[in-house]
Amino acid sequence: MLDACRLSGVRRIVLASTWSLYPDFHGTRHGHPHYEPVSETTPPHPVRPYEIGKYACERYAAWYRELHGLEFAALRFGGYYAAERRFQREPRGAGPINDMLSAVAAGRPYRLEAGGDQGMDLVYVKDCAAGCGAAALARSTPSGIYNIGTGVASTLLQAAVILRDLAPGSEIVVGAGQLPAKHLCRMDITRAKTELGYEPRYMLREGLADCLAALRDLE
Repeated sequence: MLDACRLSGVRRIVLASTWSLYPDFHGTRHGHPHYEPVSETTPPHPVRPYEIGKYACERYAAWYRELHGLEFAALRFGGYYAAERRFQREPRGAGPINDMLSAVAAGRPYRLEAGGDQGMDLVYVKDCAAGCGAAALARSTPSGIYNIGTGVASTLLQAAVILRDLAPGSEIVVGAGQLPAKHLCRMDITRAKTELGYEPRYMLREGLADCLAALRDLE
């Protein structure tokens, strides 16, 4: 794709990266319970093949920028939730919030034994799309790598309270504690705001309400 852009005279490429590149924050100021914002300058620590592949794409894009002047924006999305993720089973990161939403939309009970205290940057898919549009249309993308999230650490317990309010009678049980994924955090989105003009429109309640409506349309 990078070579096709170079040969076709495309000025910029926008690629989907991931916050799971970030290292283990357990026991640090970026983890529970402090959640100090994590910036893009944090050294990445890809472990799984998925993370390694995403980081390789970022490095290839940076190399093409240096060699050929091709602009790029690698967007490190937070834990995103979306109606279409009902078809994707993912026990890590944002997996529980997507499972919770699917259960509520279908009128099924939802139970999570542990992990309700886990704070993470939960971002609605429509804000991910807005980030892509902002990166494509920005005057320039000098930093190359941008966090796309809400800049807020939300918990599964908070999500459960909101969903019970949005869908009275929902059976949601969420236990306390942390999730095992290494990278869960609150992201610093200052760079995306400043350089791309990105601004999240859906905070947790607004995003869950919109996503729940979309899921019910699929039922």
